[in-house]
Amino acid sequence: MLKFDEPSHTYSVNGKKLKSVTQIVESLFPFNEDLIAGIVSRKTGFEIDYIKSHWALIRTIASSKGTFYHQMAEDYFHGKSIPEGLYESQIKQFFKDYSFLKKYKAEWQVFSEELGVAGTVDLILEGEDGLYLFDWKTSKEIKMGSDWSGKGVGEKLMNCSYVQYSLQMSIYRYIIEKYYGKKVVYSGIIHLKKEGNYNLIQAMYLKKETKRC
Repeated sequence: MLKFDEPSHTYSVNGKKLKSVTQIVESLFPFNEDLIAGIVSRKTGFEIDYIKSHWALIRTIASSKGTFYHQMAEDYFHGKSIPEGLYESQIKQFFKDYSFLKKYKAEWQVFSEELGVAGTVDLILEGEDGLYLFDWKTSKEIKMGSDWSGKGVGEKLMNCSYVQYSLQMSIYRYIIEKYYGKKVVYSGIIHLKKEGNYNLIQAMYLKKETKRC
C-alpha cells in the first residue's frame, strides 16, 4: 500500500522509499542557482547571498499558495463550498466549462513499485473515450521555450516550465496506462491567472523520454 509523508514529501511502499515524479523532473532540469545568482548579481549589484535568500522566500510563498489553491480545487471537486477571492471564480468556471466530463478523482496518488516512482495527479475527469488528466498551476507565467536544455534524458528538451510540466504529466500518464490499465486521452495544464480567468494548455506526451527516466 502506498504511503505519503506530507512533511518530507516522500512516498513509500512496504517500507521502500519511492522517487517522486517531481524529484525526477527536477533532477533532469536542475536550476543552477550559483551561476544564475552570479549573473543577476553582476547586473543588479545585489549580493549573491541576498539574491539566494530572496529566491528562497519566493519559493516558500509559492509553495504555500499552491497548496492552498490545490486544496480549494479539491474541495470544490467534492462538492464543498470554497472561499471567495483569488482564483475562486477561475476554479468554478473550469468545472462549469468541462461539466460534460465525469468527475473521476482528485489528488490521485499513483505509483509503480517496479519503477520505484510515485506522484499525485491533481485532477482526473472521465469521458467516453478515456481519462483526462489536469494539473493546477498558479505560477506567474508558464514559459514555453528556453535557450537552455536539460540533462540526461532531458538533454534534447528545452529547460522551460512547459516542458517540465509536460514531462511530469507524461510520467503520470505512463504509470496510469501501464500499471492501472486505464486509457489516458488528454493531459492539460490549468494555469489560473490573476486577471480573472484560466488558460488551459495541452501538455505534450513525452513517451520516449518517460520510458528512459
